[in-house]
Amino acid sequence: MSEISADKMNSKNNETKLVMNQYLPSSISVSATATGKNDTENSDSNFDERSRKGQFGWFTLGNVHVPYIYRGDDQFCSVRMVELSALNSFLRFLNKDIYNCTNIRSFYVTPAEASLLNQINFLHCDSQYGRDQFTVKDLVVKVSDAEEFYQFLGACYAKLLNGKTEGDSRLGFVIINKESVVPYTISKGQKYVPLFYFEGEIDQLKLKSYKLEGWDLCYLKFCCKIQGIRNQLFAHDTCSVINLDDIKIYFPPETTFDEYWPAKTVDVQMLLSNKSQTPMGEWTKQPTTPPMYPPPPQPTPRAPQIIYKYNPPYPSAAPHRATGIRTYPALENASAGIAEG
Repeated sequence: MSEISADKMNSKNNETKLVMNQYLPSSISVSATATGKNDTENSDSNFDERSRKGQFGWFTLGNVHVPYIYRGDDQFCSVRMVELSALNSFLRFLNKDIYNCTNIRSFYVTPAEASLLNQINFLHCDSQYGRDQFTVKDLVVKVSDAEEFYQFLGACYAKLLNGKTEGDSRLGFVIINKESVVPYTISKGQKYVPLFYFEGEIDQLKLKSYKLEGWDLCYLKFCCKIQGIRNQLFAHDTCSVINLDDIKIYFPPETTFDEYWPAKTVDVQMLLSNKSQTPMGEWTKQPTTPPMYPPPPQPTPRAPQIIYKYNPPYPSAAPHRATGIRTYPALENASAGIAEG
């Protein structure tokens, strides 16, 4: 890229110059980023107690109501339910490479949670989520992550489709002097650009930078994926960014900063013309721990067997039934002698 000179800083001895990084852009590969702090597995053995009591609720994605269950006071939704009811409207048309911009943790459900999800599906939703039973191999994610992911997919889809979003946008590009294109994301109501886009004497900029993370970083990573940024420059869970207004003071007053969207050379690869079916939950980070299978049923206790040591065993077959009275010859002769005498 061409060099963009900056105006002199209000400094006593030094003149600072900003230069656009000459190594941008390159390949399209961008690795995954975390969506904030790492969640830990529930250590409380009673975290699904409210599911055992049958407690659940509803939240809204777009115009769709989706059920959620409780883990303690936290709300979790089924991956299958949120996909079939809301997310598939975007997932079917977006390249799964977009999933690499996020890192949403999923968890296996417990037997009690699987039972509750079956009750919700069959009794409250008329099998809207399929006839297959929910098992301990089904996944749940935090409701907050599902809501953020839905908004993220909507913004990405709208940008890829027409280069603009409805209402406020959390991502975009700025073209400086109609030469250099820099991505930005909106955080705390301000536009922030990656610090690694600039090189030279940037020590003063570093003092004003801060670490971007979470969902704000996901939007910025999507822009870098669209532009084709080298993986080595962005393969981190945080990114140093600088307020766009702070950047402007280092450039001459006549420098222009205009909204921009790149030509649709990469966009075509991100949008799918035909509806596709992706494996369930592929947009989540699969759990590393195995599912919590229900304990095997206990065997029915048998009555104790009593064996009498000195008595003969009772015959297993019933005794033969007598069919008549038999008279022995010796008894007949004895009876006759008594009668004659």
